[in-house]
Amino acid sequence: VDALSSGGSPLVPSHSLGVISLSASADGSTCASSGLDGQINLWSVTDEGCEHTRAIDVGPGEGWKAALHPRGELVANGTQHGSVQVWNARTGERSGSLHTPNKKFVLAVAFSPDGDHLAGAAMDGVVSVFDVGSGKSIHELGGFGSMPVRALAFSADSSLLGVGADDASFSLVDMRTGTVAHSFTAHAGWVLSAAFSPTDGVLATSSTDRQVKLWDMGTQKCIHAFSGVHTDNVWQVAFDQSGDSLASVGEDRCVQVYNVSRA
Repeated sequence: VDALSSGGSPLVPSHSLGVISLSASADGSTCASSGLDGQINLWSVTDEGCEHTRAIDVGPGEGWKAALHPRGELVANGTQHGSVQVWNARTGERSGSLHTPNKKFVLAVAFSPDGDHLAGAAMDGVVSVFDVGSGKSIHELGGFGSMPVRALAFSADSSLLGVGADDASFSLVDMRTGTVAHSFTAHAGWVLSAAFSPTDGVLATSSTDRQVKLWDMGTQKCIHAFSGVHTDNVWQVAFDQSGDSLASVGEDRCVQVYNVSRA
């Protein structure tokens, strides 16, 4: 497993305040960024670089984590008022507002790779799963220690939802039944982000303990820990389309890129 560190500057202007999250479509041609300035920015991505295509004003203080639909047609964001807002990525118009049961700050959102489901995780530890087509709630998931949930990720086949909480736990929810299939202690701090490899049963997680870890989902065992690579909280991890490379970004203002094909 190799790691390459980069502290490079952005190629293009994006937000007037801090960037909170990035999310890409399944084919990598579209990217969405959310920021503290209350905007979601959409980008067209090519081998030559990024072109800004649209800015969506989601409201003051409401530009928290965003997730792009795998086909790039919708973008969703969590709000401080306990809702998940869904926007048409092409027109910038809001197409829906999905409400969580206790109206608590929605800290994380994620679309399933098949595009059928949208999950939102709240400050009170409740995870809501919605049907994208109808907007109806299909699962209200608890049992995560009543702690804030900051990390959500669907498995490549959309059958499992990974849930990372502030009690350092990570749970795998069976999407068919809405029940927790497995749960384990993942880190020594809050779990901030998670991503499943698109090609095999490997999960990546990151945490306030400054570590990035790789997990075998067959055994729920850690197969590699990247320690000492980041010097502060690691806010997001993401695999490339091949599953051979993993990127992480931290509060230390560094992006780390790992060759995980030999992990």
